[in-house]
Amino acid sequence: MALFNFFNKNKFSVSHSLILHFLYHKAMTVFFSSVFRTISQKFNIYHTFYHSVTLNGIQEDIFQREEPRIISLSHSNGAIDITNAPSYKGTHLIRDPRDLLVSGYRYHKYCTEDWALKPFNEATIKYFGIKELGLEKIAAKVNTYQQPINHLDIETGYLLELNLRKTSFDIMFHWNYQNPNMMELRYENVFGNENEMFTKIFKHYGFNKAYTDYGLKMVENYNFKNLSAKGKTGNNKHANTGIAGQWKENLPPSIIEKFNQEFGELLKKLNY
Repeated sequence: MALFNFFNKNKFSVSHSLILHFLYHKAMTVFFSSVFRTISQKFNIYHTFYHSVTLNGIQEDIFQREEPRIISLSHSNGAIDITNAPSYKGTHLIRDPRDLLVSGYRYHKYCTEDWALKPFNEATIKYFGIKELGLEKIAAKVNTYQQPINHLDIETGYLLELNLRKTSFDIMFHWNYQNPNMMELRYENVFGNENEMFTKIFKHYGFNKAYTDYGLKMVENYNFKNLSAKGKTGNNKHANTGIAGQWKENLPPSIIEKFNQEFGELLKKLNY
């Protein structure tokens, strides 16, 4: 059965009922998820968003459910093998890793996510490289991840953020960019060009006209330009400027040098 009938509940084939979107934190995560959520609510389609720390149920959602479903996976794309997944269509969006570093650092200084407000423990001390950075006394005093990046010098704050990002960068490096079921996307090609790109995305997914038309309305509703007009972007907001290449003005030279040393091959592979 053609993918055109993907969401016709009376005709859908289980072999074409799965859509996967792989993403990285601060690479249009909220935007894509908002579009998917509203489409799913409108047409009563199952949708869920998996963060790297919330993988319970993912095997069932991908491999056992037979209903049409849209699944977003953040950071967890390396934690699940989709080789034998039911026939699916998917998208994978990358962003310049240096911009991910800048955007994440800015966001984590004020975010209210639970993990960022929890006290350090043995696992997170190791994960963030607290000992290697010589921050053991400071970590014991301030407790949470968010506090040191607000009170330490900018270079040290970026080093903490860089340690947080290493897993994502590793996943990005080892991603299979030749998967014919996946439409590869770049942040800078989508941002500011959302309508045209989502028209292509929805066609790749196999959306029919009703889903595409409604989906494009949601794209317009949630895009950066519209949110800016409503005062929902800027400092201390989830979306700040959206401009590509922010790292050039924000990253200290020492961090750029360290990034090039550790992740130069990643930049070459992604052509950044």
